[in-house]
Amino acid sequence: MGGFLLVCGLGCGSAKGPEGVADTVVGTEESGSESGQSSASSESGGDGDTGDDSSDGAGDGVEDSVTGDGGDGDGDGDGDGDGDVELVVWPLSASAEPDADVIRHAYGPRWIGVYDFHAGIDINAPTGTDVHAVAAGEVIDVNAWDGMSSAGNNVLVVHSDDRYTAYLHLSSIGVVLGQSLAAGEKLGEVGDTGASTEHLHLTYMVGLENPWTDERKSRNPMEWLPHNEVALSATPVGDGWEVTVPEQSMRVARVEMSGGSEIHDAHYDDIVAKGSVERDEPIHFGVQLGADSPNMTGGSFALHLAPDPSESGLSLRIWDFDDELLLEVP
Repeated sequence: MGGFLLVCGLGCGSAKGPEGVADTVVGTEESGSESGQSSASSESGGDGDTGDDSSDGAGDGVEDSVTGDGGDGDGDGDGDGDGDVELVVWPLSASAEPDADVIRHAYGPRWIGVYDFHAGIDINAPTGTDVHAVAAGEVIDVNAWDGMSSAGNNVLVVHSDDRYTAYLHLSSIGVVLGQSLAAGEKLGEVGDTGASTEHLHLTYMVGLENPWTDERKSRNPMEWLPHNEVALSATPVGDGWEVTVPEQSMRVARVEMSGGSEIHDAHYDDIVAKGSVERDEPIHFGVQLGADSPNMTGGSFALHLAPDPSESGLSLRIWDFDDELLLEVP
């Protein structure tokens, strides 16, 4: 068994837990973290799901459980034999259609009675709902809930290109360490272990240095999951802005305010890299972040942005994880 470096999603308990032992191996929920139980890891992420609401690529022709194409021998599972496109599906529906599962809590800033920075996405579903691998890969960590960890039963899968996904709060685990999975293959079932409500918390990470979940390496799952793009809008509020952001396809990755005497430039990757305790502070790199509670139906939420220290007359620019400009307010 490996370890977990703090993660969580709403529904992990209503109060932030002792994840405070920031970045230690076993995380606890709230305040930012859901963590698997392991003693091998040295850092913990902590996704802060405090309470409400968490290829095979081998070219071996293994049958794809979603497309049923029997494997095309190119290792990407898309059935065309060219090996250029990897099949990626949503974890509950096992569908490659955009926005196939409804997100309850997106990646990044959120409000769940307290402010925190969510290091994954939460998808609500009844206990017993099948959970599937989002892409082909290999199981590299399996943790049974010890009754204390905020991550509950959880599974970590490594995919191509040094990408990883972790599946938390499972009611049951249906895979073993070292098992190969096709995209869409079942690995467990939704539950509420380590959480206060039934949901799946999915963490997407890039470049793990050890075979256990480390939320400092987390990235927005929308970088990989199929989704539609939705435009942002902003309303000036004092020296800052209230930005309407879609819960379902949240693509914000960098916020910059320019034109003043101070630097206000915050990148979500740099925020999450601080670890589960520091990332839950609302001020980073000269930007104060805030959020309203989402409507829980895949709609939108208000992202509050302001310069710190306060400055008037600034312009706002927001980029996504592909460095595309999403919004510019002169």
